[in-house]
Amino acid sequence: MNSANDTTPTVEAVLLFKGAEVVEQMLYSEFEGVLDHVSCLPDYADERVKGCYVNVQPDLTISGIIFFCIDFDEHGYADRSWSLPLRRLMGIAGQGPDLGAGPIQLVCRTRCPQPEMREEMWDPSIQPGMNHFQILKHAIEQNDLNINQQLAAGQHTSMGCIDVAVSHAQSQNQPPLVESEESKNRRDKLAEIIKSQRFRIEALTNECKDKVDSLERARRHDQIQYNEHKRMFSQKFEQLKVRYLKREQQLNNAVALIARLLDIDDAEVVKEHLEDLRAVGNIADLSTGEGNAEQMELIQTKAENYLLTQQLVQLKRVCNTMNKKMRELEENDVPTVIAIESKRA
Repeated sequence: MNSANDTTPTVEAVLLFKGAEVVEQMLYSEFEGVLDHVSCLPDYADERVKGCYVNVQPDLTISGIIFFCIDFDEHGYADRSWSLPLRRLMGIAGQGPDLGAGPIQLVCRTRCPQPEMREEMWDPSIQPGMNHFQILKHAIEQNDLNINQQLAAGQHTSMGCIDVAVSHAQSQNQPPLVESEESKNRRDKLAEIIKSQRFRIEALTNECKDKVDSLERARRHDQIQYNEHKRMFSQKFEQLKVRYLKREQQLNNAVALIARLLDIDDAEVVKEHLEDLRAVGNIADLSTGEGNAEQMELIQTKAENYLLTQQLVQLKRVCNTMNKKMRELEENDVPTVIAIESKRA
């Protein structure tokens, strides 16, 4: 089956998408009013909208589609700099899938005859449940634009043009090409299948590429976050390491001081270092927690007990000396002792 005859009258329509739904349909003349700011579309304020320029035949089949993007400002007016030549692009478009009337004329991002205009195009999806071709076909078949009435006036003119073309060909007496009808139909059908599959392959390849690009962007984002977390953890680790080494050094000094104090037998020396011992306890409180603090307090208590014990021993020595003198006095003659003591005084 060949593509639609170029002499067949068509209606130009513009359909706008939101997601997988057609939410706006208008004739091309109405779309020109939007481009000229005669009217606005407030529902699309400050948005980039995906649209389709569609050529529709009298039997409500689609003969051509251009998938384009258009920006609207905050008031819903179309971007004044938007200037895609839709009709000219349709005239040089390549072939797309068959939507019921032969292969359509198709222009999209991956099939744009003008590479400099690709940024203003978008690629349709052909995934189940998100097939933009089927969505467009269903929307056109609803005939909300009254395609038949739009074509009624142009149908007669179109048929007259066809008759003139046939008469001109007959007047030239050109011999028709002889070809088997069955062979021709088979060849055309095979060509359509090949083109349809080729487009499907290109569309799927483009979708896969978009998914790969999306995953790559997500991977780069995750890598950046990972590197940032790694840097933060490394910095925190170094800070904790420095604090640990500092406190470890303080504890080593404290342990060395305690060991030195416990080896001293002189009570006066222990007393002199008791303040240092209390300072060691404070270090333990700040750096090692309750367990070591209790141990340091116990060591302080032992040191203080040692001092008290030494003092008690000295007092016992004094008492023993006094007792000894008392016994000596009792054994000797008291007057004599008194006289001696008086002389001394």
